[in-house]
Amino acid sequence: MSLDHPESAFELRTLGINCLLCNLVLNLVRRGYSGDYQQVPIIRDNSALKVTTDGPRVIRLCADLGSSLPSFNIFNYVAYYFMLAKEPSTDGSYGIEIGPPILQTINLFDIPSASYFQLLREWLQECDRSHTCNRQTQYWPTRVIFVGGPDSNKLILQEQASGEDYFVLSHCWGKPTDKEKKRFCTTPENYRDRVKVGFIYNDLPKTFQDAVRVTRELGKEYLWIDSLCIIQGDEEDWKREAGRMEQVFASAYCTIAASSAPNWRDGFLERNLSPQYFQIQSSSRRQVYVCDNTHDYSKDVDEGPLNKRAWVLQERVLSRRTIHFSAKQTYWECAKVVLCENFIRLQW
Repeated sequence: MSLDHPESAFELRTLGINCLLCNLVLNLVRRGYSGDYQQVPIIRDNSALKVTTDGPRVIRLCADLGSSLPSFNIFNYVAYYFMLAKEPSTDGSYGIEIGPPILQTINLFDIPSASYFQLLREWLQECDRSHTCNRQTQYWPTRVIFVGGPDSNKLILQEQASGEDYFVLSHCWGKPTDKEKKRFCTTPENYRDRVKVGFIYNDLPKTFQDAVRVTRELGKEYLWIDSLCIIQGDEEDWKREAGRMEQVFASAYCTIAASSAPNWRDGFLERNLSPQYFQIQSSSRRQVYVCDNTHDYSKDVDEGPLNKRAWVLQERVLSRRTIHFSAKQTYWECAKVVLCENFIRLQW
């Protein structure tokens, strides 16, 4: 298969029956299109192949940086990536994206690894160092959830005038039953107990548990979740606190966006990833990965379940920095840049 001129899926099937690249592209086109997919044109766009001129990218080329680094591990990849990401083009001489075909952030059980959270921490720290997104503010929410302390299973609903940085969760409630609302939400009946005694992490729905874990992994102790920090069923409290949500989101250290979760039961950290890739050698003897394209910011974030929720427009616009947890990728969004978990620096 030549990458220098358009071909159709039919040509790939006819001419590339024994070609790994042809078969990879053909499978991706077949998976993404219904009907007569064989006539869909496949076009090269720098380091990627696209389906039609304005269509989605189906594969990308990635550089193998192992020989360029002191030791081949994710932490060196992250550091090297941030050095390169400051430039408009990561590797103009080859037209190949910097980064591995798949960041080894998910283990065999689809659980995020230490390297995954290391990347998220680097995103925050780089923004803190180089941007003005994290401007200081004096606002502090009426209530926050304290997720620190020695007992990881115990959470406290705190009321205080001020405090350190806090995260905020943007999420879909879904359609919880009255029984679920009574069990999970802060209500007039359990409010005092949650403030004085606390409540249990293991008793929370999965989306809330994931938000607590992200907050802890990223080095913070305070988290704001609407259904836990606003007393549900207390009309006066809801009216007062709902009017303050603008300040809550605008003043948060960072927003956790559960983009892939249609409800609070499903969670957003565990994913079912099955990327396809193989390694080839360029004419200059450089190792290059050919892999299926697993990032689509518009589809993953803009068209994800979270953005079907009415409140989310306000939450997204007001947030200074957001980490979007989608079904296939995790994205960083701030006023300066959009970054992807697979080390792609998206146009902004």
